[in-house]
Amino acid sequence: MRTSRRLKAALTALLVTVLWSSSWILIKIGLQDIPALTFAGLRYGLAFFCLLPFALRSGLVRELRGLSRTDGLRLAALGLLCYALTQGLQFVSLKLLPALTTSLILSFTSLFVAGLGVIFL
Repeated sequence: MRTSRRLKAALTALLVTVLWSSSWILIKIGLQDIPALTFAGLRYGLAFFCLLPFALRSGLVRELRGLSRTDGLRLAALGLLCYALTQGLQFVSLKLLPALTTSLILSFTSLFVAGLGVIFL
């Protein structure tokens, strides 16, 4: 039974790695025909509608209604910043730069966040 769990975890990790790494190639191909921000919006809009039934079934909507107005605004701002702005600009960078350069720049994100954490926290 333990080996089965490990195998399942390893296969899941492999699937996520393949999906994650191939997405940039597919994005570069898609950017030849679709504008960057439109493509990002379509991608994340489709993901939203695919995941919405799971959120509705799990009772997540009830939890979201229990949020205070301030927490709801913070959550909305985080969503706009982390998904709309960040992912949109990432698609723009993939349109304008090679994937290798974009990946290299994104690899410095953790150092940037650590630096900001030292300053602000």
